[in-house]
Amino acid sequence: MTEPARLSQTGEVDKRESLFVKLTSAFGSQLGLLMFGMVAQFLLARFLGPAGKGTFSLTIALANTLTILAHFSLSSANSHFAGRYPDDRRAMVGNSIFIAFIWGAIVTALVVYVKGKVPEAYLPRISERMWGMALVAVIPLLLFEFGNGLVLGLNWIKRLSVVLPLKEALFLAGILWLAMDGILSIESAVAVWVSAVVIVALLQIFSAWWRVGWAITVSPKLLAKMALFSVQSHTANVFTFLRSRFDWFLIDHFLTPSDLGYYTIAGMLVYVLWYLPIAIAQVLIPHISSRDDAAGNELTPLLARLGFSLALIGAVMLGIFGLPLIILLPGRQFVPAYPALLLLLPGGVVMSLARILAGDLIGRGLPKYSMVISVVAFILNVAVNLVFIPRFGILGAAATASITHIFAGLLYIYFFIRVSGVPLGELLILRREDLKGLKRILRRAS
Repeated sequence: MTEPARLSQTGEVDKRESLFVKLTSAFGSQLGLLMFGMVAQFLLARFLGPAGKGTFSLTIALANTLTILAHFSLSSANSHFAGRYPDDRRAMVGNSIFIAFIWGAIVTALVVYVKGKVPEAYLPRISERMWGMALVAVIPLLLFEFGNGLVLGLNWIKRLSVVLPLKEALFLAGILWLAMDGILSIESAVAVWVSAVVIVALLQIFSAWWRVGWAITVSPKLLAKMALFSVQSHTANVFTFLRSRFDWFLIDHFLTPSDLGYYTIAGMLVYVLWYLPIAIAQVLIPHISSRDDAAGNELTPLLARLGFSLALIGAVMLGIFGLPLIILLPGRQFVPAYPALLLLLPGGVVMSLARILAGDLIGRGLPKYSMVISVVAFILNVAVNLVFIPRFGILGAAATASITHIFAGLLYIYFFIRVSGVPLGELLILRREDLKGLKRILRRAS
């Protein structure tokens, strides 16, 4: 059955990609992110050492944290509204560009002002120059986020799948160039990362602009409507991100840059389990948004079973081969990351399933569940970390992350079952006929 075409504001029929193309493009994108991203991070670890790697990661986390706090999840609203309301797409592009520059500048100025009022002991332990580079990244990161949401909502998965790994590829190329010239440092690495963000941000926002037509508008009325949707998504995104990064700032506060370096390597390896689930969620959001809930009831359980099973296999492999992998790639000096890796794996597996279900719920227009889960899980995470990190170091942080990931994952399972009526076994237990079922759905949706 062919996916119905919609008329865009330009009067042209949207060009639809088949579900198979979307899934393979999204997975290929995540594979590219994995390859380019991990090589770049391992190179940084080898050249900068545990302390340098920790400081670099903290600076990037600061830039990303400020962006997450500032973007109001307009990217999520762009994804949902572009699929449901194609006639408003030009205004969505105009609003995105306007908000990125105006609000981004205001946020940057506010951070500079507030930073001067906060005692230095409570600020991330990075230099003034690193603070400056982190703030420079805020506006392009906002543009990048908004552009990604628009491209996803336009069902242009192939373009999204090219640009996402391009950022990591550009960063890797810059790191290699710096290393070969013998000038790789924490500051030069951050500068290369900011440059890569600027390039892909411009590329992505202009891609969406070109797709909908150059005569864009700014619509406060549409922005207010999207804000009502975004407030729930934004709360969910902010607290989900903080749950995954706030422990970095606590480690920086209570421990050492080297400890943070070990912990970031362990977290990066566990993140491997999430690449496929993230790709699946990227496809589910526009797939369900442009149809009805029945599409999710059919496709989501099948993809959840496949994603969860592969994550479980991946976790077992990381548990067995994680130590030699750490010795081979970032080096022996990062061996203390292995125990943290083992503690992170159980939560990583459960969270792989949660990411798929979160994409389904957003596609159904139900970000409220993610909002509730993220807030509760973040509070739990901070409370436990404040006890565990001073006492157990990065092992305490890893155990806390696993506990809260499992807690959040169980809540996602509960809410998805309540909304869809799909039994628990449909999400977890892989079946012999699943590959045939997937082929059948792909043929029907093409």
